Amino acid sequence: MNNHYVILDLQILLVKHREAIKKGSRIIHQEIESYYRQKGCYKYWTTIL
Repeated sequence: MNNHYVILDLQILLVKHREAIKKGSRIIHQEIESYYRQKGCYKYWTTIL
């Protein structure tokens, strides 16, 4: 998989995650986590967060 697309996806998801935190939602965090586990980018995701 192209790293560039992973990073773009990650940026979009981080924006959604921050919006969700403002609303008090933790569900989207789990969605993002499972998304990056599937793509094999879990380590990368946790270092950015």
